[in-house]
Amino acid sequence: MENIKDILKRSKYQIPSLEELEAKLTKLLENDEILNFVKKNNLTKDFLLLNLAALTEYDSESKFYKQTGSARAVPGFKPVLYLVNNTIQVEYTKTKEQQKIDELNLAKKETKFIDIPKSIRHASLEDLEITNSSKDIINNLISFITNFVEKPNEFHKGYYVWGAFGIGKTYMMGALVNELSKRGIKSIIVNTATFIADLKNNFKEGDYVNKKIEMLQKVPFLVLDDIGAESISEWSRDEVIGVILQYRMQEELPTCFTSNMSFSKLEEHFAQTKTGEDQVKAKRIMERVYYLAKEYQLEGINKRH
Repeated sequence: MENIKDILKRSKYQIPSLEELEAKLTKLLENDEILNFVKKNNLTKDFLLLNLAALTEYDSESKFYKQTGSARAVPGFKPVLYLVNNTIQVEYTKTKEQQKIDELNLAKKETKFIDIPKSIRHASLEDLEITNSSKDIINNLISFITNFVEKPNEFHKGYYVWGAFGIGKTYMMGALVNELSKRGIKSIIVNTATFIADLKNNFKEGDYVNKKIEMLQKVPFLVLDDIGAESISEWSRDEVIGVILQYRMQEELPTCFTSNMSFSKLEEHFAQTKTGEDQVKAKRIMERVYYLAKEYQLEGINKRH
């Protein structure tokens, strides 16, 4: 009858000797990161031998990470050694590159086009028509993107672009939103009139209304499209538009607008409600608009005809 030693000798799963394990450990300690981890935690040779599998995994994955910028086992992550419950474990954390990719994907996912035509959702700066009227606005939009991306925590004054119907105001802002989302900045462009109509239709659902308003208050970048086209009331002016703009002014969150009305005409619009005229509250709303955005007039032909 064969003894156990003979069986083990023939087996492909032979148990390594202590000398072989020690030799493997010596080789692993040539990895500077492993060696630094051992010294930092004052780990003994016996402890390391008991955790040889984790060290071997780390050695292999760390070398692959240095070559490719990603772990083999978990793409987009890098290996890190930890002491957990008195054992060595290899955990994987996102690389800076993967974090950036995830942030960009999240920004694209959370960027919203609310009641905005389908054609605007794919708007691009490259497709904007450069005219004598649009040239300065487009140059300013490009500068705005650069400055906002480089210094996202600083206040960047937005743009109030007004002009006739169908000349490309919303498309221009849609292009701006898309460019910012590509750079990881969550944005919303919303048709002001339909947004307010939706809130009116759900007025009894207080939680729904509050969440919708809060969404526009806090988004990093907001475009209120076609402001001035909404049916104005004291509630929509003071409790919706006013509340959104007040928060964004206080928090210095970049905000843009499109409209068929100039600043002066928009103020007249805000002054007129079903219950009468209120110049003081209209001026109060406009002060917030002035703070948040610089006025530009866009001229051109109606492209919808």
